[in-house]
Amino acid sequence: FELLTPANARRLRDERFDNLATLFTQATAQLCQIVETPYTIYFDQALNCVRVLTRILPFLLEKGDLGDNDPNVEALCWGSGAAD
Repeated sequence: FELLTPANARRLRDERFDNLATLFTQATAQLCQIVETPYTIYFDQALNCVRVLTRILPFLLEKGDLGDNDPNVEALCWGSGAAD
C-alpha cells in the first residue's frame, strides 16, 4: 500500500490506463493459475496478488461511483478480453 499511493493510482488510471490494466490482468491471471494448481508454495504469491487487486480496484471503479462510466474499465472488468 505504501508503494502505490491513492494519487499514483488515480494518475495511472487517468494517464496510463494500459499500465494499470496490465497490472490488473496479470494479478488476476496469477490468481487463476494458483487456483488451478493450489500448492502451498504459491500461497504467498496469491496473497500478494490479492493485495495488489485490493489496492487498485477501488480506483478503477471510482469513476463509476461518481456517475461517470469509464468504457476502459467496463471493457477490462466485463469484456471478453478480445481486442476491439
